[in-house]
Amino acid sequence: MAKNWREHLIPALRVIIGDVGATYEFSDDRLEELMTVSMLMLMEDIDLENDYTINTIESSISPDLVEEGDTVAQTLLLLKAACFLEKSTLRSRSLIAGLRARLGGSRGAELSTDRSPDALKILMSDGFCQMYERSLLQAKMGNRRTVRAILGPFHSNNFSAENVAGRNSRL
Repeated sequence: MAKNWREHLIPALRVIIGDVGATYEFSDDRLEELMTVSMLMLMEDIDLENDYTINTIESSISPDLVEEGDTVAQTLLLLKAACFLEKSTLRSRSLIAGLRARLGGSRGAELSTDRSPDALKILMSDGFCQMYERSLLQAKMGNRRTVRAILGPFHSNNFSAENVAGRNSRL
């Protein structure tokens, strides 16, 4: 049986975001769209092992993340999608919960908001976005191409700090 990112990652995302039970809050199509857009954004954040082609209109990722066994990309994709969903859900719910309308009385009609910044602070310090950022940093630190780029000037056996411009330089 062929592996497929939709069959494996959509249920995993549902567990992460708590969308489990008899009925789902988000449709599979909505989560597929979210994951393809998240993958597009993820590719801007890190140089992955494979080159992926993303089609947000058809909600496709090629080659398939699961078939390729790219666990780093799978993990980061799940966290990135959960981050986007968490931000969107918090924004929508806080706006709805923070609106109060009052009609009549001496002031006539009144519409006021009461948005608490506490939820946003918790989201930014402990939410999926923070988990994504931490995981992204770890992945970048373990990414061989990044390590080679950082260590490049120090790679040869004849490197000497004396030869760095500004110290006994012959420039």
